Amino acid sequence: MENFQDSVNTGGLKMASDLLYLTMLQSSQHYNMIFSATKTRQI
Repeated sequence: MENFQDSVNTGGLKMASDLLYLTMLQSSQHYNMIFSATKTRQI
């Protein structure tokens, strides 16, 4: 039973970290788009 609980916990943790990674990836892409847009406007 404990092993099952452990695997559930690690599985949930991996999902959470994957989600966090995806969110960070999206926001960094969003930031890059804004950054390039501002740079082109300045030129």
